[in-house]
Amino acid sequence: MALGYPITRYDFSHRCKCEALRALQSQLRDAIDDGLSSDEMRDLVRRALPASQVITFEECVAQYELADTVLVSTHANGDEYTAVLIPLKGNRKYRIGKHAPLPNGRIVIAATPPCAQAVETYASTIHGFQGRDVVAPARLFIDSRRMFCKEHWYVAVTRPEYLSQIYLVCPDASPLLVPRWGQTKMYVIRSLNTPLVYVGYTTGTLPIRMAQHQRGAMNTKRRCTSHKVLEEGDARIELLEDWPCSSRQEAMEREQWWIHRFGVLAVNL
Repeated sequence: MALGYPITRYDFSHRCKCEALRALQSQLRDAIDDGLSSDEMRDLVRRALPASQVITFEECVAQYELADTVLVSTHANGDEYTAVLIPLKGNRKYRIGKHAPLPNGRIVIAATPPCAQAVETYASTIHGFQGRDVVAPARLFIDSRRMFCKEHWYVAVTRPEYLSQIYLVCPDASPLLVPRWGQTKMYVIRSLNTPLVYVGYTTGTLPIRMAQHQRGAMNTKRRCTSHKVLEEGDARIELLEDWPCSSRQEAMEREQWWIHRFGVLAVNL
């Protein structure tokens, strides 16, 4: 009872059409109540799947089709997929942003952006995908990396209709598992249309970092100063140097060195 009112819990999912999947969903729901960790939740999912449905990042990229869904826990993981899954030709996948003529969050597959607020993306965060379905025969790839919230496992596994749709992407060959600060790179964003530049650092790949800047430039309330270069058009990201270090502080100090080297042309200042 809460405030004198009975609490009714609804456990039955009409989306689920597979008893094996329903059993896994029940296990995960109980695991949340029992206080299991995110890693233990992952292991429950892994044990429920045949070996052929537990794959690496590279295998996911090779198998992915536009009708499929990739669910990740963080935007950084999602940007990694977008950087490598953009097709060379044909249709692309877009997510509709706010203040668009189409519903916010809708996924559209089209050859060109359906509206100005459409952002090309090939993975969704689990949080942002709540309330949506993955209808068979489309597949659902769940990326297990950085799954910081154990409830994400339950949300992800309740999106498809059948257990056979689920593929668990494990980090065995993930490029994000290398020692973080040892992979630090200094970069610059330039445009042919302005002498201004933006200087930054990343521990990931340059295409992923560029995708993050492009997405961030659309957030008018809180955005990086890199938008001053991106808005000029024809922007590109270039490697300044590899700078292996041991901490964020060291990376920031080297970033400042490059910023001062570019002087007044750096929009960071």
